[in-house]
Amino acid sequence: MRYITFSLIVMLLSGLVSCTKTWDEHYLNIEETVNDSQWNAIKNNTRYSDFVSVMEEFSLDTIFKTGGSFTLFVPTNDAFDSFNSDTGDMSIIMRYHVLDYVFNTIIVTKSKLVRTTTGKFAPIELYEGVYSYGGMDVSYTSPLYIDGRFYEIQGVAYPRPNLYEYISLNSMVLKEYISAYDSVLLDYEKSTPLGFDESGNIYYDSVYTEVNYFDSIYFPLNQEDRNKTATFVVFNDEQYAAALDEMAVNLGGAIVTGDDIPEIWKDEVLIPNLIENGLFPNSLQYEDLAAGRLKNVVGDSVDIEFENIDPDSRLLCSNGIVFNYHDFKVPEYLYRGEVRIEGEHMVYPVGAGIYFWKPGFTVTGSNEVVTATPLKSISIGAENDSLVVLPFPGKPYEGEFSFEFYFKNMFPQKYLFVMGANYRPSGVYKIYVNDILIREFDTFELRKTVYGVNGEYYFPDDKGNNRFDAEFDHLTEYGDIKITITYSDPGGPSGVTPDNGFNVDFISLIPTD
Repeated sequence: MRYITFSLIVMLLSGLVSCTKTWDEHYLNIEETVNDSQWNAIKNNTRYSDFVSVMEEFSLDTIFKTGGSFTLFVPTNDAFDSFNSDTGDMSIIMRYHVLDYVFNTIIVTKSKLVRTTTGKFAPIELYEGVYSYGGMDVSYTSPLYIDGRFYEIQGVAYPRPNLYEYISLNSMVLKEYISAYDSVLLDYEKSTPLGFDESGNIYYDSVYTEVNYFDSIYFPLNQEDRNKTATFVVFNDEQYAAALDEMAVNLGGAIVTGDDIPEIWKDEVLIPNLIENGLFPNSLQYEDLAAGRLKNVVGDSVDIEFENIDPDSRLLCSNGIVFNYHDFKVPEYLYRGEVRIEGEHMVYPVGAGIYFWKPGFTVTGSNEVVTATPLKSISIGAENDSLVVLPFPGKPYEGEFSFEFYFKNMFPQKYLFVMGANYRPSGVYKIYVNDILIREFDTFELRKTVYGVNGEYYFPDDKGNNRFDAEFDHLTEYGDIKITITYSDPGGPSGVTPDNGFNVDFISLIPTD
C-alpha cells in the first residue's frame, strides 16, 4: 500500500507540474507585438502604403491617438490599383474598413455582421475555409497589438446596401409594393394630451411617427441588426416586365400584354406569392437553397426552384443576402391552376365544437337554417378528413336555403366547377356562377358513381364522400366570381325520404382552356 500511495503522489505532482507548464505557456507566452502599435506596423509595411496614404488624407489616422482599440481591414496596394475611387465617398469607404473594437474572426462559424465606424454593418463570412470581409477574402491575420489587430484583404470593401436599398436600385415594382405598407401613427409617448372633445375622446398636441407594416409581416428590409438577417431571391424590372408579357400570351383573349394584367391581381396575388416563396430568414449560401424546401420568413414551408436561381448572383448586403433568378417567370399555377376552398376554411370555432360561418360566406333562407350553426364533422376519406355540415330541420325539409361566397381575383377563362361532399345530409341544389345557373344536382346521388361533364367518373368511398362538377365559360372580364348554391327540393329516390341538409368538403375552380 505504501508503494501504491507513493506512486499516486508522484503521479499527482507530475500532473500539477504539467498543468502549471501548460498554464504558463498559454497565459505567460506574450506575443512580442503586444506593446507595439498596429498602425506603426501598417505604416512600416510597403504593401499597405496606399491604405496609409488615404487614411492620412482624411485624417482618419488620428483615431490611433485616442488610446482605444481597433480592428482594421487593410487592402493591399494591388487592391487599390484595381479600385475606382470615383465610385463613392472615400472618407466613408475608408471608415467602413475600421471597427472601434477588437474583433477575432475565429469566432465566425458561418457569417456574422459587425458594426463599422460608419454606423453600417459589414458581413464577415467563413466559406470553404476562407474568411471574407465585405465580400473581400482575408489573406493575412496580424498578431495582437497594443491597439488591436488588423486583417489584410484582397480588395477595397464598399459599404454594403441593406436589402431595401438594393431593391430600390434594382426592382421598382418591389419598392413600390413595400412602400404601400407605409403608414403614419400617433406617437402617444411623445404627444401631449390637451383635453377632451365633445364625444369624450382625448385630443393631443400630436407627434406622428412613420411605420411600415411590411416589417412586421415579413422582415425589416430597411433596418440593420447584428443578429437578424434574411435572404431574398428577387427579380429586376426587366425580368418582371418580360414575365408579365409571357403570362399575357398564355392567357390570351382581351389580355394582350403585361400592361393589360390588372394591378390589383399583381398586388394581391402575384407579388405576395413571390415574396412568400423568395424571402427566407438568415443569410444563406446557394447550397442552402439547393435543399429544395425551406421555411420562409412567415414560417411556411415552400418548395424552391433552385435551378432557376443564379448562384453567381449572390450579393452580400448589410442585413442579408440577395440572389437573382436566371429566367424569372410568373408561376403558371397562379393564373392557370386550380383554386380551391376547403370546407373547414369556411367556418371558425367559437367554442368547444361550436362554429360560425366566416365573413364572406353567407347563408340566407328560412330562419331555422339562417340561425343554425354549422358543424365540423370528421369524415375519413374527405379532404383533410373533415366536412362542414348544416343539417336542416324536418324530414323532408321544404324551407329555403342559399349559400353564397366569392372566389377572388379571377381571370375570364373557361372553368370546371367541382364540389366535394357527402350524400348525407342531402338535397337538390342549383349552382349559380355570377347569377347564371350552371348545374342542378341531387347530392343524394353522390352515394353512387357520378358522371363528370368531361367524361370523367367520380366514385364514392365507403364513407359516402364523392364529388360532382359543372363547366362554365360566360365570364367576360377580370374580377371576383360569385358562387351561389341554392336548395330547391328534398330530392332522393321515389319513396325514400333522406335527411336533408347542406355539407361541403371542398369547392374548386379549374381553368380548362
